[in-house]
Amino acid sequence: MAGFERLAAVAVRRRWLVAGGWLLMAGGLLPFARTVEARLTVAARVTGSESAAVEEILATRFGSPFARWAVLVLTGIPGPDTPQGRDVHVGIVRTLSDHPQLTRTFSYLDDADSLFVGVGGSGTFLVVGLERTDDRADRMLPELRQASAELERDLRLRHPTATVRWTGEVALNADLREASAAAAEGAERRALPLTLAVLLIAFGALAAAMLPLLAAGIAVGTTLGIAAVAATWWPLSIVLQNVVSMLGIGLGIDYALLMVSRFRSARIDGSSVHHAAALCATRAGPTVMLSAGTVAIGFGALLLVPLDEIRAIAVGGLLVTMISAWVAVTVVPAALAICGASLGVGR
Repeated sequence: MAGFERLAAVAVRRRWLVAGGWLLMAGGLLPFARTVEARLTVAARVTGSESAAVEEILATRFGSPFARWAVLVLTGIPGPDTPQGRDVHVGIVRTLSDHPQLTRTFSYLDDADSLFVGVGGSGTFLVVGLERTDDRADRMLPELRQASAELERDLRLRHPTATVRWTGEVALNADLREASAAAAEGAERRALPLTLAVLLIAFGALAAAMLPLLAAGIAVGTTLGIAAVAATWWPLSIVLQNVVSMLGIGLGIDYALLMVSRFRSARIDGSSVHHAAALCATRAGPTVMLSAGTVAIGFGALLLVPLDEIRAIAVGGLLVTMISAWVAVTVVPAALAICGASLGVGR
């Protein structure tokens, strides 16, 4: 308890320095947090696995143009086993060959297998090799989809129902990245206004309701920023973003809510603003840190699982849990000491 008393005293006495320091750190990491989904990986593979080793061998030892690949699916056009369809097919391959990011195509023209003919004798698909660079393969998708959209417009001049779509691991990774980011943002937009409304009803004061949301925002933003920086040398899965958003909002609000409740109780009992802010950190701080410690132990155990996705969950969970706890025992008492008189309780 003595340690928490000293921490509380520093947080209250140096309240502007503590609050400003956290805000500066969170603000400095914000540009990285905003681009975190672009820095995280979505490849469903295990680092050092046989499949990853084979891809590397195909690219380096054999120089295969299909070390990276995608599948282009075409519907609404004649099958490649018909004279008309073959002409269309030749034109498609010629168009794709001009794209700088494509290395080669493999299709019915290379192997007249019925596998390349769609159900009912129409449509086909092509396996397309992608240029192998140090950059993420799914970064190519916007340009590839733009090229396929132009190809689709040209095909529809003669075949009105023609469609051109990409699939395969690269396309799936790009869609997973986009869907994961959109899901996290959508959940935050829906959850935060509802949470604010509930806190307003519970506290009856805007400042008291906003403080837990501010604490959660600092925790989530700081964690995502740190994860984005760490991802430059340690591959982390995109699932980290959803875990951090979910836990950060929940734990950040929960821990801060406990601190604000203890502060209001102390104010009702007659303590001054500064004394009540120190008391809330002293009395609720050990509970917050104990709770965070037990959660962190669970996530720490996940670090032993040799799967990139599970380890990303562990890293995200560990970071956001501990940062949420430290925000609660430092930033929240400092903020209460600064604006506690506006909470509408006490003398």
